[in-house]
Amino acid sequence: MKRILGIATLLSALCLSPMSVLALDFQQTYAGGSLAFFNLNTGLGGSDTVFGAYGQLGIDFGRYDFLGAELRLGTTDEAATAFSTAGTHHFILHGIDYFVSLLAKGHYRIARGARAYGLLGLSTVKTSTTTLQAGVITGTVSESDTSTDFGFGFGLDYRIQDVLLLAGEWVLYNSDASGFALNLKYEF
Repeated sequence: MKRILGIATLLSALCLSPMSVLALDFQQTYAGGSLAFFNLNTGLGGSDTVFGAYGQLGIDFGRYDFLGAELRLGTTDEAATAFSTAGTHHFILHGIDYFVSLLAKGHYRIARGARAYGLLGLSTVKTSTTTLQAGVITGTVSESDTSTDFGFGFGLDYRIQDVLLLAGEWVLYNSDASGFALNLKYEF
């Protein structure tokens, strides 16, 4: 077991050394921000649409410019769903406290300055649900759930200046959250 751990440590150090990082031939790195509408599963047989935002860091690999990776961190506001039971009015507030995604990105140039792309990866999403009764928070009905699932998506980006890209995309982050976003990315 010690020998396996030692070999794994040595291989990790070699893979992360400055010379091997330079050998990857990074094409572009970028940072950006996104405004999005998320569709959240409420758990009551329905869904709510909420507004959210996220930041992203990404890199495109290689001289053929068809593969990349992206890290995202974001949140949403809360949506309210109303219902009544036994003459008492209830409201359920549902939103994403945070999400973190690590996505592989494959893209294909479709025109000068325009690319279509697909996303595939893992997302950790923490959702919260709070039940209000007649406008007062009830004692034990606030819940949160964190899950990590595979997700996928697709989009189009267009170069609006030498270092600025505008993109529109749809992503399924997990079984409870999907979203449509407009992204603005800055390459450096």
